[in-house]
This record gives sequence, structure tokens and C-alpha cells, in this order.
Amino acid sequence: MEVVERFFLGSLFFFRFFVFYYYATGSWGGAFKLYFFMRVMESMWFTWITAMNHFPMAVSLDKNANWVDLQLESTQNFTPSPFVNWLSGHLNHQIEHHFF
Repeated sequence: MEVVERFFLGSLFFFRFFVFYYYATGSWGGAFKLYFFMRVMESMWFTWITAMNHFPMAVSLDKNANWVDLQLESTQNFTPSPFVNWLSGHLNHQIEHHFF
């Protein structure tokens, strides 16, 4: 896909979002507020999921370690439940996510 087509399709999707939420909220200001609220919530969700899977692990700085060992040392799965599976989009299975 060419760059111009990709830009056009992305712009069309973005415009469609604002038109839909303009009619849902009744104003352009409401549509923009909803958009920024959704972006803030999405950012907090992503940060929460990423922090739980990557930051608690101690990582060795061994220069001779292979890629598989580094992936196993730097990620972790956390105990899933149906709610956590849904909330995280199954990203609570980080080891599998990094391998596949």
C-alpha cells in the first residue's frame, strides 16, 4: 500500500471516529473530550499491563546469553483468571507473547 493511500485511510478512520462521536455527544467539544478520555484510559491500561509483565524481573547483563534465555529472564506470566485474560487481552502470557 502506498504512503498516500495509507495516510488517506488513516485520516478517513480518524474522521469517521469524530463524526460518529459528534452525533453521539451532540457537539464537537464532546467528541474531542471523549477521544482524549479514551486515550488516557488506553494509556493507563497499556502501562499497567506492561509494568506487570516486564519490570519486576531482575535481568542479567550477561553478554553471552542467547536470545531465548534473555526472553525467559526478562518477562513473566502472571496468574490468569477469566477477568484478567479479558482485561489484558491475554497479554498476561508474556513469555508466549515474546516467543510467538
